[in-house]
Amino acid sequence: MDLQDDNWYLDRESEEDAERRRQRSGAGDPPPPPGADWDWSIKLLVLVCAAVLMLVAWRLLK
Repeated sequence: MDLQDDNWYLDRESEEDAERRRQRSGAGDPPPPPGADWDWSIKLLVLVCAAVLMLVAWRLLK
């Protein structure tokens, strides 16, 4: 048996340990996607549009 064949388990185990350490530390978390903070602006835009539509409807019914 080759020495390289004997070490495959050790290599896999060290990779798994490194992955566990990354998950515990939080270093593996991806950064938030660009534009992820637009949620509040979209809600604001919807509210402003709804307010404008209500004002237009109020003026038409008056």
